[in-house]
Parts: sequence; C-alpha cells; structure tokens
Amino acid sequence: MDDLAFQIINELLSHKEAVSSGQLAMSCSVSSKSIQRCISALRKSSEAHGYSINTKTGIGTEIVIHDEHTFKQYLSTLCSNPTLDTPEKRKSYILQCLLYSNDYIKLYDLAEELFVSLSLLNRDLKEIKKILAQFHLHVVSKPNTGIRIEGEEKDKRRCMAQLCFHEKTTDYLMFANQLNKGGTLNLIIEQAIIPVLSQKNMHVSDVAAQSLAIHLLIASERIKNNHIITLRNESQIALLQKDEYSVAEMIAKHAESVFQIRFPTSEICYLTQHILGKRHYESNIDDYKIQSMNDQEVLLLVNKMLRSIFDHTKIDFFYDRDLKKDLILHMIPFIDRMKNNLTIHNPILDDIKKKYSFAFELSAIGCSVVGKYLKTAISEDEISYFALHFILALERRKEIDTPVNILIICSTGRATSQLLAYQIKKKFASSINTIKIIEYYMLDTIDIYSYDYAFSTVPIEKKMPIPVQQISSLPDIQDYQIIEEALSMQRHNIDIHSIIKENLFYTDITGSDRTEVLCSMIQKLKKDIDLPDYFLELILERESFAATDLVNGVALPHPNRPVSAQSFVSIGVLKHPVLWETKHVQIVFLISIAPAQEQTISVFFEMLSDFVTQEKKIRQFLKKPSYDYMIQLIC
Repeated sequence: MDDLAFQIINELLSHKEAVSSGQLAMSCSVSSKSIQRCISALRKSSEAHGYSINTKTGIGTEIVIHDEHTFKQYLSTLCSNPTLDTPEKRKSYILQCLLYSNDYIKLYDLAEELFVSLSLLNRDLKEIKKILAQFHLHVVSKPNTGIRIEGEEKDKRRCMAQLCFHEKTTDYLMFANQLNKGGTLNLIIEQAIIPVLSQKNMHVSDVAAQSLAIHLLIASERIKNNHIITLRNESQIALLQKDEYSVAEMIAKHAESVFQIRFPTSEICYLTQHILGKRHYESNIDDYKIQSMNDQEVLLLVNKMLRSIFDHTKIDFFYDRDLKKDLILHMIPFIDRMKNNLTIHNPILDDIKKKYSFAFELSAIGCSVVGKYLKTAISEDEISYFALHFILALERRKEIDTPVNILIICSTGRATSQLLAYQIKKKFASSINTIKIIEYYMLDTIDIYSYDYAFSTVPIEKKMPIPVQQISSLPDIQDYQIIEEALSMQRHNIDIHSIIKENLFYTDITGSDRTEVLCSMIQKLKKDIDLPDYFLELILERESFAATDLVNGVALPHPNRPVSAQSFVSIGVLKHPVLWETKHVQIVFLISIAPAQEQTISVFFEMLSDFVTQEKKIRQFLKKPSYDYMIQLIC
C-alpha cells in the first residue's frame, strides 16, 4: 500500500486540477478499483497527516495541503517504508501473514490490504501452495471464514527460516522488527551462542551461528503463542543423552532471560538437533578419532557418493584420502540435518554454481544417490557445501597433471628469445616439460607434432596442427594470463570445436518455459545426433534435483546420466528470455558428456564457468549472436 499511496499522492501533486481514477490507474499501472480502495484508505487518515483528499463526481480527485511540515514528514515515512511492488515481495508478504497468523485470513481482506484483485491474489496463492508443499504444509480454506496453513509445527518453522534466509533484508522476519530491537539477534550470537560453544569446544561457522540465533527468534515467538515443538519419546530420550543437549540447555537459559519465556524440554531437544546439524568438525582431526566417531552409515554414504560420481564421469576420487576425510566429517552433521528435516543456508550458493559449475555438478551427482538412500530431497544449499570439497579435490588433481612441451617462435633475436623462454619456464615450471626456441622460417624443418602448444611473437599465417597463441617478446600481465589459460587447456588436450560444433548452434529457439525450450532444441538436435526418446525425461529428472540456471541468463541443462557415445554441446540462443527455475535464461548450453572423458569434462566446465561470469560480454553477444563469437568468448 505504501508504494501505491506514494505514487497516487505524487501524481495528484503534479496536477493543479483534479485527476480521474482512470488516469491515476494508468500512471500507477494498477486497476481503477485498486486506486479507489487506496484513495479511500488515504482519506481516512489524511487529516492527521496534514492534508485532505477531495473527490468530485465526474471530475476526479484532488489533494489539499493544510500543514506542510506534517505532510512532508508523512511523505518521508511513505518513502522509507518497505514496498510490495513486485510479485516476489507480495508473495513473501502473503506467506508471512499465513505463517504467523493463528486464525483464518479472509481473501477479500488480504486483497484489500495489498490493493490487488482477488484473481491476482489467487494466482499468487497457487505459487505459494507450491512453496509450502516443499515443507509438507498445505493451505486449507473454509467457506465464509478464509484460509490458513496447516501442518506440523517443525515444518512451519523450517518454512519460516527458509523465508528468512531468502529475504534480502536485515530484519530477517516479520516479527524480527520487534524482537531485534536493541540488537537482540546479535546479542544472542555474541553473548550466548558463541561463548557457550567456545566453552564446550564446539565449532560452527558464522552462518551457522546466525542460523541458530534466527531459530531462537522463531522459537521464542512460537512459544509465546503456545506453538510448542513435540518429539517422539524415543527421539527425546536419545537427544537428552547427547553432549550437545547441555550446550542447548545453556543457550536456552540465556534466551529465556532475553525473551521472558520458558523453553520446555522438547524445545531444548529441538535446539539440540539444530546444534548437531550445524556442528563443524576440524579437518585436521586425526584418523583414529574420525574412525571412533564414524558409523557404517557415514562410510556407506561417502562411498555411494564417490561410486556414483565414478559411474557417471569415470573420475576416480577413491584414492583421494583428504577428500574422503573431508566428506566423512561433513557427512556426520549432514545426516543429522537430513533425518531431522533441518535446513541450512549457503550465502555463496550462486557464486559456487557460477564459478565452479563442474564441482557443483559432481556434488549433485553424489548427493542424488545419497538423497535416494536417505529418502529425502537435498537442497541446493546442501549440494553447494559438498561442492566445496570437490573444488579442493579438483585443484589437487591439477597439481599432478603431466607437464607439456612448448614451442616458442620468435624473430627478435637470440637474447630476446632466451629471455622470453626463461621467463615462461620460471613462471610455469610445474606445467612445462621442455621449451624449444625457433625462428619463423624454421617451422618447416621441425616435427611440430612433438609439441603440445606454441607461443609466437609474430603472426602465424600458415595452418598449424597444434594450438598457437601470439604474445609479446617482453610479456606483460595480459600475456602471462594468455599463457596460463592456454597451458591449462592444453594439459587436457581439449579441442573446443570438436565439442561445440557449428551445426549445433541455434539462434532461433523459442518457448514459453524450460520444457518448451528443451523440446525445441532436442527436435533440432535429432536431425544430426542419434538421441534416445527419453533424452528429455533424463534432463528434466536432473533439473528436478538441482536447477541448472546460473547467472547472467545462462543455463546448463544435461541428462542425469551419460546417454551418448560422443560428447557434444548444443547452444541455443532464445529469442526471448524464459523463467527457468528462479532465474531468467536466454542462452542454453545443452550438454551431453560421454563417460571416460574426465579431462575434457573438467576443463570444459571450467571454461563455461569463466564464460558465465562475463556479464558485459554476454550482453554484447546477445546483441549479435554468432558461433565464432561464442567460441571466442568461451576460449
């Protein structure tokens, strides 16, 4: 309302004469009914804010200022208040109203409050029901009474917490404006959570500490309204025996004094579950202690992850002891979270998907089989935390890559050539086996195939059987970057043109949603590539587990298992962006990677990760898309 009210008042102030409701509706991009409801609400409180609103039948509405000082203060208040000017904000507000209401809410009253039509409100509710279903919650309606949310208390709290994390505000939740006055949230973190955990020698991340504090805010509000968590007797008894229970008890006592409430035993046990799910085990812990805290389920799930990754990609991580240790330590609190339906938030999720898409994909493959075993859906937040371990593992694998043989073509003299070779060898010693220096005229006298890559200080006009990059005789930072990228690609001997073929590049893709876009691309692909009839089904299965929309309008869909003998990438440029999952997409990389191509897979995803971060270049490409420009951008 505040946003619409501000727009209406500004529009009235900009006209000396009365303004019709139709004209106001057009200026504010809302219906005439919304304008009339808002004006009616403004009129009721106008005198107290130093103005009045007069409506003349058949003429329109005008505003009259009585107290300019009071009116200006009122306008500044309207400007500073949060608005509900987008569908996302509106749905978030509706969700909050439903979650925190103890009674039924009438749709008409909610529509009036939001200044929207009932039909628009019902469309919002369809989307809200989908969100609630993820938390096993559902909306029930009662004739002449209204609607409300039904479901278990713990599921309502999970939904509240998730809503909180996805709100880009510092107030966190609807009620947090009151609870967090005086810095209540930070007070709990700094004076209760961190000191108690430190005293008990337990470690959690800053994000986990914040999550615990938010849980306490939610719990305190729910307890005040007599919404208490209930646990099965056997679960409660088991939690009472945990070391973490004494920690939860100490934190709860502090919270009791802050919120002036009493935490029942069941609530302390529920807090214990949160601590178990967020506890962080140091990676430098010795092997004996790891074995002592392990059970067969932890080892089973780690092995299932690595086996699934090997089956899909032929990348063998079984012999990476550091990775196995990290996964085991991560798996212990992870299992607790999954079994207790607790959520975790990763603030760098989008960055991981964007910059380390291949590691995220490996993690998604592993988490898929783990999710089936635990019979639960695994969120992208969880997948991204596992991905961090695979990022490190992939970096370790790079360190043992086979060094390459380099050819330097230089026409500026022996001294300059030797200096150039020395500088390259010194900077990239671990990546280079041998370096040979030649003059341009000597190209026909040597075995080019003995070398993996060539760097030339002069343009090379003849066709070369190996990749060639031109650099300066005295290389600068940009030249070194070119060399580094070239060596990274060449170590893996990747031919980008063999993967992204020009005949699989399309600029005429249309569709109203993800499925239609994929159908359009697959239909074109089948003219050149033999694909199974269930290819689309496999892609959608993968999408259902973790969406492949990244940032800057790019999506990387692919089947959930290898189905083609040869790797290929089809690029589809959409005529109009479509909402993929949570992001609008206009460039689609439809990927099918054959097994036993570890190096190709890894490097290709690295290249794509670099590409999707270049927002400016992507915008330039979309203005005039072409195959050659795309290859240039990726390479």
